[in-house]
Amino acid sequence: MPILPRTGSRWLSLALVGVMPLVGGACAADEGVQPEPELTTPGVFIGYEPEDGGVAIIRVLEALRFQGGLTLFVTLYAPVAEDFAEARELARDPNLPVSAWSVMMGDRDLTNYEILWYRSLAPEDRDAIP
Repeated sequence: MPILPRTGSRWLSLALVGVMPLVGGACAADEGVQPEPELTTPGVFIGYEPEDGGVAIIRVLEALRFQGGLTLFVTLYAPVAEDFAEARELARDPNLPVSAWSVMMGDRDLTNYEILWYRSLAPEDRDAIP
């Protein structure tokens, strides 16, 4: 098997890197401006510390302000992480097991929380909104 000179393979690599943006190397996540996720952003994954310990993972479907408070409709996921770092990793799993599709929570239920990740809602996610 012949050995190619390093300059030849380097040139090919540079040529491919230069051509990729022209071919359409963008993904769907690059389209449009993504919002900076907040507690009220539909599609945001939140980790919070429930009274029984660990870090529970929820995903906001809808947020409503009502009588001075905030009501969230969320999907509750089955795994409970040991800490926020593990919860952040779990939230990125597209096959994360669901515990309950649509649960109503108040912002008072989230005494200690972190925004884990954001992914826009798909049509099947929107169907869970009451």
